[in-house]
Amino acid sequence: MMTEIEFRQKAKALFGVIEKVTESVDPDKLEVIPGQGSLTLVLNKKSKVVLSLQAPVRQMWLALAHKGEAHHFNWNSDQESWFDDKGKNLELKSYLNKVIVEQVGFGIFNS
Repeated sequence: MMTEIEFRQKAKALFGVIEKVTESVDPDKLEVIPGQGSLTLVLNKKSKVVLSLQAPVRQMWLALAHKGEAHHFNWNSDQESWFDDKGKNLELKSYLNKVIVEQVGFGIFNS
């Protein structure tokens, strides 16, 4: 398991990427609201997606209020990315991108 410092560095990097790639997006389509250990994405001024740090278990949690879903992601050092802990092979950025495309019609990540 990674250390808490490593976990926070990885999480901070992910949050930074999300904030960077959404800087020029119309806030009526996608607004990013940083919080204490979380990012809330408001899609089309109605749907909320919350990405939050869970430092004690070294996970990123993704809550999709509009779908009534929550997913937990662990860092995979071999693939240098966050993957769900249920073995569904959900990669966090790809899955988040898919959710955003479904709600606003465009993605924020190239891959």
